[in-house]
Amino acid sequence: MADKKAILILEDEDVLSRALRIALENEGFEVDVASSGEAAIDKINENHFDFFLLDLVIPGIDGFEVLKKIREKNTGALVFVLSNLSDDESKERAKKLGADEYFVKSETLLSEISSYIKKRAK
Repeated sequence: MADKKAILILEDEDVLSRALRIALENEGFEVDVASSGEAAIDKINENHFDFFLLDLVIPGIDGFEVLKKIREKNTGALVFVLSNLSDDESKERAKKLGADEYFVKSETLLSEISSYIKKRAK
């Protein structure tokens, strides 16, 4: 199905990454998941993604570094951050690195995230 938009989820919490995968697949996306920064960078180098949903605090290379790599390689993709970091400094840093939207996990429902991404896909 070449018409499906591809999204890479970078999330180290298994339960959350599975829930996000299901929600986004139900919205019609082709979904891939990475649980570490290194795995995400490997996938970015091997595949094309239209969207990225990144956690910032992950094992190994953090989400900020992954965001830098995405912007070096794929400037046209939309990048959404989903993080527990709710401080203004983290939000500002992510935006400066090229994040298109920033969601705080404790303040955002999964359904809001999948709906928002679906709207941006049109």
